Amino acid sequence: MALKIKNINIHAFRGIPELEIPLEDNNLLILGENGTGKSSIIDAIEFFFTGKVSHLEGTQGLSLRDHGPHIKFNPNDVKVEITFNPGNIVLNRTFQNDFNINEGLLDYFETTQRGTFILRRAQLLAFIIKKPAERFSAIADILGIESLDEIELSMKRVRDQLQGHKDTKNKEITKLYKELSILFNKKIDRNENVVPFLNEILTNKNCSPIQSIQEIGKHAEEMLKGLKGKNIDKINVLHQLNNDYSNLPVFDYLNTTLEKFNQSLKPLLDEQAQFKLKTFELLDIGKSIISENSEDTCPLCEQTIVKNTLLAEIEKRLHNIQNLSDSASIARSSLSQIESQIEQLNIKLNILLLKIERLPEMNSSYSRLKILIDSLTQYKVKLNTALDLKSLLSTEEFNLILNMYKDTIAESIQATNSLLKITDLSADEKNVLFTVRFMENVKSKYETLLQAQKEEILTSKKFDIADKVYLTFSQTKKENIQELYSLIQADISKYYVYLHPGDPHGDIQLKVTRRASTELKMKCFGQDHVHPKALTSEGHLDSLGLCIFLSFAKKFNEGCSLLILDDIVTTIDSTHRQRICELLYTEFSDKQLIITTHDRIWYEQLRSQQRHCQIEHKFKNVVINKWNLQNGLSWSLYKPRWEKIEHLLQEGDINSAANNGREYLEWLLKKVAEYTNAPVPFKPSGMYTVSDLFTPTKKRVNDMLKDGDFKKDCMDAFSYLESRTILGNFLSHNNEFAANVSLNEVEDFCKAVYELHQLFLCSTCGSFIKYNSDFKIFRCPKTTCVSPFEERTR
Repeated sequence: MALKIKNINIHAFRGIPELEIPLEDNNLLILGENGTGKSSIIDAIEFFFTGKVSHLEGTQGLSLRDHGPHIKFNPNDVKVEITFNPGNIVLNRTFQNDFNINEGLLDYFETTQRGTFILRRAQLLAFIIKKPAERFSAIADILGIESLDEIELSMKRVRDQLQGHKDTKNKEITKLYKELSILFNKKIDRNENVVPFLNEILTNKNCSPIQSIQEIGKHAEEMLKGLKGKNIDKINVLHQLNNDYSNLPVFDYLNTTLEKFNQSLKPLLDEQAQFKLKTFELLDIGKSIISENSEDTCPLCEQTIVKNTLLAEIEKRLHNIQNLSDSASIARSSLSQIESQIEQLNIKLNILLLKIERLPEMNSSYSRLKILIDSLTQYKVKLNTALDLKSLLSTEEFNLILNMYKDTIAESIQATNSLLKITDLSADEKNVLFTVRFMENVKSKYETLLQAQKEEILTSKKFDIADKVYLTFSQTKKENIQELYSLIQADISKYYVYLHPGDPHGDIQLKVTRRASTELKMKCFGQDHVHPKALTSEGHLDSLGLCIFLSFAKKFNEGCSLLILDDIVTTIDSTHRQRICELLYTEFSDKQLIITTHDRIWYEQLRSQQRHCQIEHKFKNVVINKWNLQNGLSWSLYKPRWEKIEHLLQEGDINSAANNGREYLEWLLKKVAEYTNAPVPFKPSGMYTVSDLFTPTKKRVNDMLKDGDFKKDCMDAFSYLESRTILGNFLSHNNEFAANVSLNEVEDFCKAVYELHQLFLCSTCGSFIKYNSDFKIFRCPKTTCVSPFEERTR
């Protein structure tokens, strides 16, 4: 036996101070105006099963703890209790406790934890009008695959990070080959070229060749032996300086990088983004602390918490802010790279400073270089401060430092070369010294190249593994999700065709495109693969969204018998609403339905379909009469129109009885007009009054029926109504109830409407009789009726 809700008891939650709903395992149909507490009931049920209210999430300034409790109560007062059958199992949810689920309830509760048993109007079009990524997210909630998407995203980040490291190393290798090519004045694109090209230079300078790069150090030492006592230390420093100058980076590109950083930072500077980033950091820290803490106490407020529920909620909120946090991480990463490069430059400049300090002749260069280093150090502090993403960086200030850097190094190079010219070395000695420095420069760049190549090979291997794992996981996930889509596409099309028979729409397809994206296409007016928004009405979009939700619920909520539709029908016309009723009661007869609506017409259609399907005994039909802050909502079991009018007449409430009688007559005339194809003038609004309907409906019935008892009874009933003063008022006063009539007149009018209604009901089963144009007959539409009403027409 399927698990069903027996009783719902809500205390101090949302707009409800106290409410008990004794379902007794039945379905629930609620009629209530907007703002009378319908959604508070649904919110309470969602809170019971999931510990949250989804529409309070992701909105700044709203929180369940602050806005979940009734305004007259505090969070500790909140309690939602639900009793289940079979077994009369009672569970309750508060802000302080979670409940232990016994084994018999596991499948039911595993489904409800995702909250995908509820469809609200606000969620309905998420399947239709949202972007592919948002549509995928909405469907992922139903399928319960959010964790798979998070795993895939983590894999992609690792893969992309390794790709970045790999690209950086390849750029470094290309740069080193270019620098070696400049040194040799020949193109070098292979390591094997370096030693032969170097030996060519050594041979031309009458020096011995080398077998490998590793011999350069020993070879250079032998060459320098003949230069002892020639102020070699000073000369050595000068040549080292020239070598260092050649290895200093050109930082013109950093200005562009800073501009890009500022552009990426701008969207993160507004107040809401800053609030979300702070929230993300707080939640991330809180998650870590709560996970490691063995006590069930909040580290901030020291209140008792339900640890697993709170961690799940934190994870959900982190996921909602993840994209913004990722943008912040990318911005921080780009700034960290700039900071690292400036730090490396500072290190090189400080090495230069130590060498220039040994040359008194270069005091001017020393002073300028020290000022440059101080300026870079101060700017680096600003870069560190900018990592908190609070303000843009000044590119003008960096430009000044960049110009200072260029001028200072140019002046130092000039001073170094001037000193070299006046050193007391012969041409041959200078040639030896130049050759030694050249060899050492080649060795330095070659060893750096080897190290970069080793790191690139290692990073490439890691990237290849990460790429294969990511692509395999992503493709497998995509194929499996597409298989799941394929399983329910037939149901989507089946439900849609049922709601819209004969419409030129169909072949509805859900397709996984790129990562975490779902495209929705259908055939419209002969055009294939069109987005539904292009050629369909808002009502069609609503019903398509409903079909998608119901198809997923049918297939993937099998473990849960509960299905809630919260005020979802607004733009769908009357005929298609009727078909929705039929669809729900036939395809989802195994579900415990909870349906809320503010639309009285659809409510009546839902009730009428209950009678037609002979399932009235399985429904608790209620009407919310009123709501106020102090007492919450008051509701009563639904009474048929005539019973309600009788009650008002007994109470002597003339105005209410007359207006209900008028609504009753409007509804009845619409039904008769619909079932007889009466030529009622079209109104785009669909809002018809008694004056619009009465005459064309009466004439249509008179014209259709053959002379006989049934026609006579119908025409007598119409004529009797027409002779009543109240109907005359409705026909001549814009359908508003006219005062100054007696209770007897109102009672007489309402009874006349009721008697006209009875004429159009099958005397055997009570179904509303319909005109069948194929057989030209009025007949009871219920195929199971043992003695159906029949009346021939002209």
